[in-house]
Amino acid sequence: NFVTSARIINTSSGGYLSLGGTWVNASDRARKTHFTPVDPQAVLAKVAAMPLSEWSYRTEGESVRHVGPMAQDFAAAFRVGDSDRHICTVDAIGVALARSKAA
Repeated sequence: NFVTSARIINTSSGGYLSLGGTWVNASDRARKTHFTPVDPQAVLAKVAAMPLSEWSYRTEGESVRHVGPMAQDFAAAFRVGDSDRHICTVDAIGVALARSKAA
């Protein structure tokens, strides 16, 4: 039984920002089409080959650090999303889950 959380921001696409500050992506099967199975071993190989860096956003200053791939490298490896300048959180989660299945 799921509890409907309070929402600060609702979107027309089904995603929302929860009262706790968590972004929630719409991921209902009914919103999706063109399903293709994923090979976890192939995902593992792409993750292993992808450069990862620790870095700072220019707008946050050098003291605030992050870790992860560059959007261009992620897009080249997985060909998902609509841009090579952004990484969609559902794609990053999907890659992490597939990589975990391969381990």
